[in-house]
Amino acid sequence: MRKLPAQRFVTFVMDVLVAVAIVLTAGIVARYFGVLAQSAVGGAVLRLADALTPAFGLPRVSTPYFGVFDASAAATVAGVLVMEWVLAIVRKRL
Repeated sequence: MRKLPAQRFVTFVMDVLVAVAIVLTAGIVARYFGVLAQSAVGGAVLRLADALTPAFGLPRVSTPYFGVFDASAAATVAGVLVMEWVLAIVRKRL
């Protein structure tokens, strides 16, 4: 069965959303463990994650691992995954 151009486009957008969720999740983990945030790789991931995270004004909670939990990034991951799920429904109906 051939995919319609609209289905291909929706699939591409879904793939981008999943990639964004992965980067944001990596940023949450790096920030949660403060030592990871101070490494070169962690710093690069955090710069990218910060660029993708809107400022919701949610607090950052200190962790026992010398880091912080970024609630705004977690809310963004949840929103991105909900959008991806909705697009999956749309794609199936095309």
